[in-house]
Amino acid sequence: MKLSSSTIRLMADALEVSSEEIDDSLTPGTSEVWSSLSHMRLILSLEERLGRRLAPREIISVVSASAVEALLSKRPALARDAGSPR
Repeated sequence: MKLSSSTIRLMADALEVSSEEIDDSLTPGTSEVWSSLSHMRLILSLEERLGRRLAPREIISVVSASAVEALLSKRPALARDAGSPR
């Protein structure tokens, strides 16, 4: 699955890495920067982007960059709102 530029930006910001380090194969197991703390930043960023709290099953599903893309693609109108302050 090809990642959108907004997903790449969101993940790069949350994981505090350059956007070049984000690709669809990124997982906590393949990256030293995807720690438990950065995972929480990612979850908070997703909630902010989507404008709602994630359900526990959604939080559990965030196990890869592709999973982040899939979650954001469920809400295309909100996902496009990348970077707009709330």
